[in-house]
Amino acid sequence: MRPRLFVFTALLLATLGLLSSRPVGALESGRDATVQADGDCLRLRATASVSGQVLTCLPEGTTVAVLPANVNAEGFTWRLVSVGGQTGWVVEQYLAQAEAPSEPAPAPATSTLSGLLPASGGGALIVWGGGPTAELVARTARHGCDVASLWVTDSAGAFISNIVGAPDFANASWNARYPGGQLPPRSPYIALCEAGTVIESSPSPIPASTAEIAGDLPAAGGFGLVVWGGGSADDLIDAAQARGCDAASAWTNDAAGQFVSYIAGAPAIANAAWDARFEGGPMPGDSAVVVVCRGRESPPSDGAGPLGPPGIPPGIPASPPGPAGNV
Repeated sequence: MRPRLFVFTALLLATLGLLSSRPVGALESGRDATVQADGDCLRLRATASVSGQVLTCLPEGTTVAVLPANVNAEGFTWRLVSVGGQTGWVVEQYLAQAEAPSEPAPAPATSTLSGLLPASGGGALIVWGGGPTAELVARTARHGCDVASLWVTDSAGAFISNIVGAPDFANASWNARYPGGQLPPRSPYIALCEAGTVIESSPSPIPASTAEIAGDLPAAGGFGLVVWGGGSADDLIDAAQARGCDAASAWTNDAAGQFVSYIAGAPAIANAAWDARFEGGPMPGDSAVVVVCRGRESPPSDGAGPLGPPGIPPGIPASPPGPAGNV
């Protein structure tokens, strides 16, 4: 009787497993997954916690890229994902792994890099196609920019940095944002360059596509480093407004590595450097831009924007940090 009881019990447990509403299985990093939240949307949070800031709510069926990081907290398994230019944490049980391709996928092409890189040193706003931080640093070096540090904005509108060659504790905020140093696809960064040697020609401008913004814009005020699909500066300001950011100004860099600004609503003379940068035309596609959003503690309502040390938005040092992290 005992063997029969064992078989019956095993069959019962298997049946209960089949009837469970959601099978549990680890997601494979580096592959896509889709949101399956029983018809609801899935909250994308800034931290792996039910109290973490909600960045957005992903509709049922949304496809996300699963990144190589997970956290077990508060009774859930949290996975780091990238979607629509944003990176954040979701509860794993509401994701379903996409099917593996029936044939081996071709080897991925080298990640794209766009932006104006000053070989004589200075600041550069760039868009990276995705991959390791070290690969981005090596790629910019081949274009004549020896990166001293990389900068990005968080969802609260503040800058965080990666100081090249510094110990992990100096880059703790960066490492928390990008576990394993893996940068998501089509992500914008500020690179502070030291003079280097040009090995490859500068990346060609990407034609404008759709006038859309990808990335975080802090509606409460602060800085948003975003990817702009291309178009006029006024189009950019309008697109930011539609995302809840009362944009005071936008920033990019010129060939000399200096930051130049477009001040919303200002006369043409105030934006002459911006017009010269783009020769009076629209911005190309996949442009990295710093957008300054007004808020309770952000720039004044006159739209002047950040006017700190010459051409450098506040929060970024005027000169590249050294390898030990000191300015």
